[in-house]
Amino acid sequence: MLRGINCPNCGAPYNPSKFVCESCGSYVIMSNANQYNVPKQTIDNIAEKIDRAAADPAAAYPGTYVFGKLLGAGEIPIRMGAANYYTSALFSSGGKLLLTGTNLYFSSHMFNLGNTDLTIPLADVTEVKHDRNQIVSDQISVYVGRTRYKFVVYGGKEWVEQIRSAKEDPFYHKTIAASAVNEPNPAHGDYADELIKLKKLLDAGIITEEEFTIKKRMLLNI
Repeated sequence: MLRGINCPNCGAPYNPSKFVCESCGSYVIMSNANQYNVPKQTIDNIAEKIDRAAADPAAAYPGTYVFGKLLGAGEIPIRMGAANYYTSALFSSGGKLLLTGTNLYFSSHMFNLGNTDLTIPLADVTEVKHDRNQIVSDQISVYVGRTRYKFVVYGGKEWVEQIRSAKEDPFYHKTIAASAVNEPNPAHGDYADELIKLKKLLDAGIITEEEFTIKKRMLLNI
């Protein structure tokens, strides 16, 4: 359960079940689920606002945040979930996988060694495969030319289908001038103090490791 979330754009209290900040209009999407599809109504609402901002520069698009990260102008979130990214046959990095209409993102957990965050433009993807079916989780491979990116995820077949759909469906290929997106407001107080407070809540067992990670990313806009 996500508790005590503030909008990463304006800092106002935010209800995660509503997907949109009632104060500034920014879309804020997050989930602790192992696999999660963004509701179609939310996708349609985001697409409508992107189209409106593209047609009318005065109708500034407030932006879409997923786990505190501001997506690119015109980018529509589709699916997210837990994943392990295999950088070699023996080494993997745990984190989150996010599919948008433009990119496939992998964000590693903060306690992983090194930075294994990854962005794969869908325009560069030449093939995607569901390699094997396990009882709980599946393995998918995303190819960019001869380069293979291997992920262990939940719902591998659906990941493959949605990656292919996002790449091919013109509905997800929207453009909007970056200037039409409201700039995020990074100053909601002292980040160091906030992180110390969050760490104390984590150590006391008041919030979970996952909630700590989400709130840290929101504070640092990463």
